Amino acid sequence: MYKFDVIRKGEENGVGTLFALETSRGTKIFGLPTLNFYGGDWDLGPTWNYLIVSGNLTLFDTGRRGEGKALMEMIAKVGYDPKELHRVIVSHGHEDHDGGLSEIVAGTGANLAAHGIYGRLISYYSGAYLPEGVKTHFPASCWHCIMPDSFSSLHCMEYHSERSSLEVSIPIEDGSSLDGGALQFCHIPGHAPDSVALLVDGEVLLCGDTVLPEITPHPSREASYCLTRHVLPEQYSRENALYGLKAYIRSIKKLCKWIDYEVTTLPAHRLYYMGCWNWINLRERVTEIIDHHIERCKHILSLINEGSNTVDQIARGHFEPSMLKGAGMGMARNEIHSHLELLEATGDVKWADGEHLECGKTYQFEKSIRLL
Repeated sequence: MYKFDVIRKGEENGVGTLFALETSRGTKIFGLPTLNFYGGDWDLGPTWNYLIVSGNLTLFDTGRRGEGKALMEMIAKVGYDPKELHRVIVSHGHEDHDGGLSEIVAGTGANLAAHGIYGRLISYYSGAYLPEGVKTHFPASCWHCIMPDSFSSLHCMEYHSERSSLEVSIPIEDGSSLDGGALQFCHIPGHAPDSVALLVDGEVLLCGDTVLPEITPHPSREASYCLTRHVLPEQYSRENALYGLKAYIRSIKKLCKWIDYEVTTLPAHRLYYMGCWNWINLRERVTEIIDHHIERCKHILSLINEGSNTVDQIARGHFEPSMLKGAGMGMARNEIHSHLELLEATGDVKWADGEHLECGKTYQFEKSIRLL
């Protein structure tokens, strides 16, 4: 279906590796990895950004803040002038995907393409728009930030300030297309409310963090919807279909229905890792991810039955100690909360008070997940 060529072999985790893929219709896609390491014991490998040479020169994602220059150098390395970049598409508004965006836009003059939600969430608000108790010095995307202040002060403040001045000139919605239909989009919220997947020539799927090899992205929390609903576009302000584990599982099932045939799936992380190419069979990987979340729910229920009845106790019982160092504990709490929201909705857990949990009298979560 396509031609594949490794242009440059880099490190074992993928850093420095460059590759080219060409669809049967002649569209070229270049894999451009940018550094993505925040310290500690957890490593995602680089963020994979993709240069698409179709009707227009298009970049999909921009890596972390500070990686814009390196990314433009890689574009030149594979034979294209960064200043000819027509548009940059953002898969979702997380710093390791849109952190280099301001530098890329300033350096190339490219148009910004993102889901309509993205522009609302990167903005700062004041007065009546600010929900009580949120981090008022953050844009709406991070009112519910799970990271400690020590992390956000180091990695996030300048990033938020820079991207808040950007304007989405090409709004993307579910079913949008560009370049005469060569680029087709699917809205897949859950990991982030503005997540989009891009199908190139009907053959290659770029899916950001939504479907990854070896690992799964953390789901957002349904509770975040209550904070942001009043700043979202009108069509998303009536009920939550954007945040939470249920939204995420619906999205990965939606991808399988949207792509009902074999495609080449290019994820944002671990495409090349530990010296191996981790090619994804989309349908098989989605099934594995769903089973993973079912098993996590089962383990959470067993931990509660055994006496671990607070979120922190469950996190320590479920995750390896190495995963809880530094910012890891905040991410673990978020994972547990996202699963508890689903378990509470199915009646399988309930809060005895604001801190302690107990199991309900039902065991409905698996059926609920299968039926989503």
